[in-house]
Amino acid sequence: MALLKRSALRQSRAQDGGPSMTTHAVKLKVSANIPTDCSFWLEDDGWNGVCEELSITVRGSSFEDAKRKMEAALQAHIESVLSQHSRASRKKVA
Repeated sequence: MALLKRSALRQSRAQDGGPSMTTHAVKLKVSANIPTDCSFWLEDDGWNGVCEELSITVRGSSFEDAKRKMEAALQAHIESVLSQHSRASRKKVA
């Protein structure tokens, strides 16, 4: 569930005497579904999966398990890249 952080909403009176709303920002986490080509194949001991573009491999006991693990690995990879980018951006500002 996304956490919603809202700044305080302030109301002021417009010149005509009616209420007007000032702008406010809403900050929340958004999950992006980014289609990525992955390959899955069955071997004697279970299912393997690979996303060659991002050098991610997984193993699962079933196709569904391997797919679920790939989704989790892709999510972790994207979060890692975003975190590294955020740290690098902060260093440039400092």
